Amino acid sequence: MTKEQKFLLLVVILVAGVGATLFVQNEKKEEAQFTQNKKPSVVVTETQKVTETPLTGNTGGTTTTPPAPPATQNQTKTHKTAVTYNVPEGHSETLHVTVTLADGKISDINFSENPSNRDSAKYYAGFQKAFAKSAFVGKSIDEVSLSRLGGASLTTAAFMDALTAIKKESSS
Repeated sequence: MTKEQKFLLLVVILVAGVGATLFVQNEKKEEAQFTQNKKPSVVVTETQKVTETPLTGNTGGTTTTPPAPPATQNQTKTHKTAVTYNVPEGHSETLHVTVTLADGKISDINFSENPSNRDSAKYYAGFQKAFAKSAFVGKSIDEVSLSRLGGASLTTAAFMDALTAIKKESSS
């Protein structure tokens, strides 16, 4: 290898090292900016009551227990909301949440999101994987408190904002 080739190789190695260092520093800078501003900017785009169905006591069979009187019948209400929140990459994501309340308690809860990039998809998948529907069923919305489920702090915050919107709508 000639002296010129060795020098050129050294320059290439130095440039690659500087580029990698700048990339890592930029990643750390973006992460620091993200952690300083953990609370997402959230917009509830829609909230609606979907159904209201009275539950009757006994629906038949061989038991002798009479159905509950009309004054004490449970009400089942399904509420849907969509929460849009900003992510560090400079765009927004929308989380759709559906909650069914029976007599003020959660009887079913579902959510969906169509992530627009790889990072959002990774955090949404972590949230999905860590989410246990059984942990919510039988509780009132007031009892639900999450801070960072599956490493997805922004998705979790949007989910909690959706529950707040549903709580407000269900109490009216």
